[in-house]
Amino acid sequence: MTRAPGALVAALACAAASGGLAQTTFKSGIEAVRLDVSVMREGRPLRGLTADDFIVTDNDVPQRLESMALDTAPLNVIMALDNSGSMTGEKLAHLIDAATAVVNDLRGTDQGALITFSEHVERRVPLTSDRDRLARGVRALRASGGTALRDAILAALALEEDEDHRTVLLVFSDGQDTASWLTERNLLEAVRRARPTIHAIEIPEERIRSTPPPILTTSPNADPRKPPVPGSTPLAGSFLEVLTRAAGGRYWRATKPEQLQAVFRAALDEMRTRYELTFYPPVPNRQGWHRVDVRLKRGAATIAARRLILWSHDRERARSFDMRADLIVVGFVAIVSLSGAAASAQSPARTPWGDPDLQGTWDFTTITALERPAQFAGKEFLTESEAATLEKQINDQRYKTEETSPGSLGGVPRAETDPGIYNLAWWWGPNGRKLVGTRRSSLVVDPTDGRIPALTSRAQAISRARDEAREQRRGPGDLPLAERCIMGFNSGPPMVPGPYNNLVQIFQSPGYVVIVNEMVHDARVVPLDSRAHVGESIRLWAGDSRGRWDGSTLVVETRNFTDNGTGTFGVPGLVDRNMLLVERFSRTGDNALTYSFTMTDPTVWPKPWSAEVPMTRIDGFVMEYACHEGNYSMANILAGARAEEKGK
Repeated sequence: MTRAPGALVAALACAAASGGLAQTTFKSGIEAVRLDVSVMREGRPLRGLTADDFIVTDNDVPQRLESMALDTAPLNVIMALDNSGSMTGEKLAHLIDAATAVVNDLRGTDQGALITFSEHVERRVPLTSDRDRLARGVRALRASGGTALRDAILAALALEEDEDHRTVLLVFSDGQDTASWLTERNLLEAVRRARPTIHAIEIPEERIRSTPPPILTTSPNADPRKPPVPGSTPLAGSFLEVLTRAAGGRYWRATKPEQLQAVFRAALDEMRTRYELTFYPPVPNRQGWHRVDVRLKRGAATIAARRLILWSHDRERARSFDMRADLIVVGFVAIVSLSGAAASAQSPARTPWGDPDLQGTWDFTTITALERPAQFAGKEFLTESEAATLEKQINDQRYKTEETSPGSLGGVPRAETDPGIYNLAWWWGPNGRKLVGTRRSSLVVDPTDGRIPALTSRAQAISRARDEAREQRRGPGDLPLAERCIMGFNSGPPMVPGPYNNLVQIFQSPGYVVIVNEMVHDARVVPLDSRAHVGESIRLWAGDSRGRWDGSTLVVETRNFTDNGTGTFGVPGLVDRNMLLVERFSRTGDNALTYSFTMTDPTVWPKPWSAEVPMTRIDGFVMEYACHEGNYSMANILAGARAEEKGK
């Protein structure tokens, strides 16, 4: 690891401890931040990247990279290989070839170690740079007995490390753990305490494969049909996936032994290809949570990190720790708390069963517009002065309108024939008098102009037809979903801030997340167990949702919408059966959560678009919202339309 002259390095330990959060603090100003990241595309490391290829933001404010370099630290590669009774014939031969290839690919300063496991664990070769000794140990593998996978990983954790090498565990297994004394929960706790990097490779036994996996997949962001579910199955592979996520590594699945050598080499290749990115925060001692986001400017990729490093001149207090993969969310996002002169980092809170804890009641009210106003064209973020001026302008207009036209929506005076609805004591409370904290000029983040793409010609025609139908009000079906109380105007999905009832409560249980919106009190039950979506013939108002964990981010994919649109405020209610909605929920502080979504519907928009909505945790819970338009008001609306027809 290279170090800047005159600076000490202190990295933040972010492992979740049993019953609490592990954190490290040091008393000093933060002068520089360094990120240790890997970049993968289609399962392969991306090489040759330059500083111009990355976008780094701190609390959504773009940062200039001061330096970028490849991490050239030598490796300690500890191989833990399954030689149980199921590893016979060609399978064992291909495993030996794959492990031998890793040994041959070690460089002069690298070291290797070999642990094997059947129903017993053997430390065959300690850490050594002697390639011949390692190769002899690999060639001596013989298959017999059961599988003590968890015990073998614990033995690997006990091997000594040295500061000059970066230690990585490379684990291979082909089936269930049948012989370990150690439980899954205890091993996960040991991994979170020891902070290793673990890469795991699996060939699942044919008899216990629930669905045919692709030829080769990696995780995170690999096969959305097979997300990890802690403790839900006895498969070694599924537990290994959970383990690698907790340890900041990668899970690899192969479907046949012939692939093992390529997979082993790809894993070693990823271990070597890591970039060190350094930037200087503009305000070193800024208080509160800092959200560090790393993305590529062009092309999709999976970005992960092992270390978030803070540089300081406090030589007595600075210490070095690895960063946990728990902080990997959209692209790579690290959540750092800088409070006064003290700096600390935490992993997000976790449920008793080990999932990131998103539970609570969240308020997503804001006066930031969904789309960027014309006056701020080309300006993604407002200055403090611009934000303060805009907030005052919006609120002054609202109060002025309230005085002259009570019961109006926002700052728009109502017509004389409109009896009005709620006043400002109800609208936009309690947080609806402020812009988002990042001062972003719109909730839409992609396209970069902050505007939703123009409707397709087909969508425009459908929109005109629906507007005409709404004017005629021939029957309930002519009115929007929100007016009929079928869907809330802000609850969607997706959720977009509206004038009131901008609350959502999240519940979690092993294998499920439940999202309850205040508006129309709809509840989405989101399974996390990799089950397939319902059949194409089944269509639901809120779609069919399936979730998975990407680091500490909950990713929810929703399909199977109807052809009748959505009630979401500000989003044309034109989406149909072609819509794919991907939502991401990321805990960014004790009382902060970032909700983002991407909508893809080629019927409506020529390209996908994305938005980001900050949420604030509040005390209390969501109470039932009894929307009445669906009972007596609907009859009154239609009766009024018939009366208008008679008067013409």
